[in-house]
Amino acid sequence: MLTVGMGGQTMTQYKAQFSLWSILAAPLIMGNDVRQTKKEVMDMLTHPSLIEVNQDKLGKQGSLVRNENDTQVWARPLTGDAMAVVLFNRAHTGGPANIAVRWDDLWGNNRNGWTPPVPSTVHVWDLWANSYLGVFKDEFVAVNVSLNDVVVIKVASV
Repeated sequence: MLTVGMGGQTMTQYKAQFSLWSILAAPLIMGNDVRQTKKEVMDMLTHPSLIEVNQDKLGKQGSLVRNENDTQVWARPLTGDAMAVVLFNRAHTGGPANIAVRWDDLWGNNRNGWTPPVPSTVHVWDLWANSYLGVFKDEFVAVNVSLNDVVVIKVASV
């Protein structure tokens, strides 16, 4: 069950937990008392873009793509030859991190039995911000990701 909104963590940590559960296609079972849930927590738990990732009809679970220096990249194939990606700064001390994901990390690894050709350019959307970020060649770099924070993007071939 999700511990989002149950206390003992920051909103940033709740966001990271919800993002990872979404990419892993884990059941989104709320553990908090919904009668006393703050608006910012309820907005997080009902975020349409993250729920869409979690409930994607392709039904493939996400997996760890890279784990280095307290940063992780998680990815999940989605319907329509797209991918959801979580860029996670796991560090508890230090400062923000720049976290990169290369398109060949996503499409070139036969991840979950999915082997489309590696695109050189892709469309990128920031799912938490509900914004289109543009077209990126070869990679995307999330800049200054705070401690325990995530950036969640959706990528699709141009």
